[in-house]
Amino acid sequence: MARSFDAGTLALLDGDRLVERDLIVVRLIEGDYGYGSDVFAASFDQFPGVTVTGSASLISVSPVTQVVADQVQTVTISLSGLATDVLSSVFSLNLHQGTVEIVKALYNAD
Repeated sequence: MARSFDAGTLALLDGDRLVERDLIVVRLIEGDYGYGSDVFAASFDQFPGVTVTGSASLISVSPVTQVVADQVQTVTISLSGLATDVLSSVFSLNLHQGTVEIVKALYNAD
C-alpha cells in the first residue's frame, strides 16, 4: 500500500536534517524490552509501555532481506556497551519463544 506524506514531511525527508537511529524491541513472556542506538532513553507511540534503553553505538544488525509477506528470517543483532546489570537481566530472560522487531527511526535534528 502506497503512503502519502504532506509537503512538510516530504521536504524533511528530502533534506539533510534527519538523524537515523536503530531500535529493537524484544517481546518476551516476561515483558517487552527496547534497545536503541541513541544516547538517551526514549518511548514511542508505536511501542506502548516500552522504554527504549539507549547507549550510543548499542546496536548492530546484520542486513535484512526485504520480503513481500511476513516470514521468519535469521538476523544477527549485537548489543554492546550495556551496563553489567542490564546484561545480567537480559541473560536471565527466556529468549527462546521471543520475537524481535527491528526499526529504523528518523529524527528531525532540530
